[in-house]
Amino acid sequence: TRPEGLGGSRDAGPAAAGPRPPYVTEAEAATATPYSGYGRTGRTGRTREGTRRLRLRRIAATAVRAVRAVRGKERRV
Repeated sequence: TRPEGLGGSRDAGPAAAGPRPPYVTEAEAATATPYSGYGRTGRTGRTREGTRRLRLRRIAATAVRAVRAVRGKERRV
């Protein structure tokens, strides 16, 4: 078994820590293992309020980046 618990190495990494449905977070918080919710976010599920704000900021940043990339391509044509 891996220390990531519910998350395998398949989606490990900073990119995977982005948008996650709320029921996944709840399921990880409900598990009794000390490593629950650790692998992908880099911290335990206890400080969920702090991670939610960071997660929203990360999603917003990637969305802005994607829009800028698309606009840049449109200008070149």
